[in-house]
Amino acid sequence: SIVNQLIYDRKLYQGVGYSGLQLVGYDSSNTPFYRFKNDVPENAPEYVTVELQAQKQKGEKYICEGFSSEHIPELIERGITKKYVNMIAVNGDGVISRYAFCRSVSDKSTYRVDLPGSDKKYSFSLIGTNKNKLYVFESVIDMLSYASFYAINNGQDAWQQLTMLSLGGKSDVALDEFLKNKPITEITFCLDNDDAGKHATEQLSDKYALKGYAVSKDIPLNKDFNDDLKAFRALEEKSIVQTTKPLRR
Repeated sequence: SIVNQLIYDRKLYQGVGYSGLQLVGYDSSNTPFYRFKNDVPENAPEYVTVELQAQKQKGEKYICEGFSSEHIPELIERGITKKYVNMIAVNGDGVISRYAFCRSVSDKSTYRVDLPGSDKKYSFSLIGTNKNKLYVFESVIDMLSYASFYAINNGQDAWQQLTMLSLGGKSDVALDEFLKNKPITEITFCLDNDDAGKHATEQLSDKYALKGYAVSKDIPLNKDFNDDLKAFRALEEKSIVQTTKPLRR
């Protein structure tokens, strides 16, 4: 899948956390240790003093109190904590990482944030085999959803042709930086299908057309391409259910 490939390429990471708990480090066997962020609940695991490091298999060691991850299943069962998974998209300037964006993978969560120290000029991008045409999106998830549609319509690996950029909003500071020293001649704006997105599309289209780029737009049917993909998947699942439904006699 696209996500698996980007994880392999170290462009995407999955971060697992637990509500109400703070990760304090890893022991020598790479077991995570946690503390409660606020009040310690009744019958909670006892803190033990242990030598930890901030990252797995590397980093300076320090002494800290906490409890090991072996207690997490019990805490989840008791309703004291909940597991959550975040997607972290990382981008750089070819030398070091300059930008990281984190969002929850849950449809029920609105958590999304640029991580501290991120430079918006280096917002998330993917360089495809077609280096002359650029597709521009408001968010990373919209970019990946568009790539998924492209793969569905053109073949599993076809998305790797696409050169794509997430603005991380509607500002074009990342676009200006991205276009430097690149052979881009065409720009397709794939912003949201709402009033703000349409307004930004018109403004940016006019601005970059005046700079000499061939400009076009690809507007999602719903609010954004992630909503389009979810709607497509829902119809796909409905079709599978209907075709596998036993015939009535």
